[in-house]
Amino acid sequence: MEKKLIDIQNILISRLRFMGDIILTTPLIRAIGEAFPNAKLCYLAETPYPVLLENNPFLHEIIPFDFKKIQQLDRWPQIKAHRQFLIKLRKRHFDLAIDLFGNPRSALQTWFTGARYRIGGNFRGRGRLYNIRVDYSGMKLNAIQFHLQVLKPLGIPIPEKPRTEIYTTPAEDQNARQLLNTAGIDLDQPIIGIHPGATWPAKMWLLERFIQLIQKIQQWGKAQIVLTHGPGEEERLKSILTALNLPVFAPPVLPLRELAAVLKQFSVYVSNDCGPLHLAVAVKTKTLGIFGPGEPDIWFPYYIEDGHHYIHKKMNCWPCHRDFCDQLDCMKAITVDEVFGKIQEMLNLHS
Repeated sequence: MEKKLIDIQNILISRLRFMGDIILTTPLIRAIGEAFPNAKLCYLAETPYPVLLENNPFLHEIIPFDFKKIQQLDRWPQIKAHRQFLIKLRKRHFDLAIDLFGNPRSALQTWFTGARYRIGGNFRGRGRLYNIRVDYSGMKLNAIQFHLQVLKPLGIPIPEKPRTEIYTTPAEDQNARQLLNTAGIDLDQPIIGIHPGATWPAKMWLLERFIQLIQKIQQWGKAQIVLTHGPGEEERLKSILTALNLPVFAPPVLPLRELAAVLKQFSVYVSNDCGPLHLAVAVKTKTLGIFGPGEPDIWFPYYIEDGHHYIHKKMNCWPCHRDFCDQLDCMKAITVDEVFGKIQEMLNLHS
């Protein structure tokens, strides 16, 4: 295999979704880009996530796949749209195609590229669509290490301390600073960002605990607070804002790149286990993850020396991987004082 790598000129990396998962592939983008400096490197992902990868110096092209738009079509137009997309992929003449998602759609897309080398996991028979299969059985890997396994058949060393990276522009950073400044946020003073929502209810720390945490920070008086939220989290945010005695700035749902630039301005970001948590780490903001049913050893592959921490309580029922839970014992075990103390530690402001 290594002798044939001299023929690699056109490479496709595919990870269709989701926000956090795509961000966790950025160390692989760097590793592939450095190993093939003269090749064209493209990335395929479902909208709206491709915008996150804009300005990545190792990517030459980002290919968006608007699956939701196609889903809204009737049956035959859907089939036609899928076929047209596959034909466009085929015409790009990729030499190497890497499927990091491994669902039926991504496997079919990878196979249809016609690439001489097609790499993917040997999952549920879909491995037949790849001619280089990665066997993950028996491996306990975090989410970054999992993706980096595709480097082995390419003869590329796995980085010792891989880090995620999202690149904002100076103009985006300036717009973010202006947004915060206009809201009365002093950029020269500590700013604590808090994300109280998540995609799944079981991954959310208790609403009343977030309210108590914000009130405690306000009483402390040594840091400003900005609340972020995503689509569908408006009611949760409204409940928090209504319960507070003092106002807190909470911008509207921001487009992903604007959100990245805003997160970059924070001193510390406190978040449930969700996409914005990974986005904050990738723009080099100190991040505190709150974990319940998830596995932080897999989904928080970040370094304490970079200022990143998580809080998690192992219960008898863990890991359950539940999206919904009536008990939430793991979240109830995380106290307001514990989270507040960790924030103080991360800011190096204990008094």
